[in-house]
Amino acid sequence: MYCSDPGHVEHSTRSLSDPKLLVGTTIQYSCSAGFILQGGATITCYGREPGTPVWTSRLPHCVSEDSVSCENPGLPDNGYQILSKRLYLPGESLTFVCYQGYELIGEVAIKCILGNPSFWSGPLPLCRGEIFNLWIYA
Repeated sequence: MYCSDPGHVEHSTRSLSDPKLLVGTTIQYSCSAGFILQGGATITCYGREPGTPVWTSRLPHCVSEDSVSCENPGLPDNGYQILSKRLYLPGESLTFVCYQGYELIGEVAIKCILGNPSFWSGPLPLCRGEIFNLWIYA
């Protein structure tokens, strides 16, 4: 009992645990440089009773890094970013720090969330002057 060849994924290479594609065979896909895997990297040939063996999941896709990255959201007033860059891949975080004398309001770090298009997990934080806080509590 074996599975039919699921085919190749564009912009990727694959490695097979068994070239005959018998039940239990796994195929691992990895994307070429400049591309990101969407979906599971590994599929397995799975035997069904009764019936023809099938793959455990659909083929993944390799998409261009640019199409799934998050653009740099910019700087909060009176603050800066740690390790700033133009594009962030899904799963990467961006950390903010306020200048001395300013308090960070909001999230210290936001994360790029994979989507179509990808998006940031939250808004830019604010850096509020401590003098402003004294007015509130005075």
